Amino acid sequence: SIQHGILDCKIDEANAQVFVNQLSGYSICADQYDQLLNSLLTWSQSCSTVIQDVEADVERSTIKLKENEHAMSEFQSSIETAKAAVKKDKPQREVTSAKSRKRLA
Repeated sequence: SIQHGILDCKIDEANAQVFVNQLSGYSICADQYDQLLNSLLTWSQSCSTVIQDVEADVERSTIKLKENEHAMSEFQSSIETAKAAVKKDKPQREVTSAKSRKRLA
């Protein structure tokens, strides 16, 4: 019914409710209620599966983001350590002004 545009509805899975917005001039017989209900339940289960998949993807992505942030922090720390080591090992040059150089000459 939903796929054929006969029924327009929203499903609130959190509260297990269906909100029918529009039913397009289609009447169903009492013997079709079960078929309609089964179709809606199947659709609802499909929506639940998609939501679970998205939530799992978000969780995996969040974990990967935290791992990458940690790796980046460690990398930045190693860069700072390397800079400090280079600075420490670098020989200190005596800075002389032009006047000092003239006096020495």
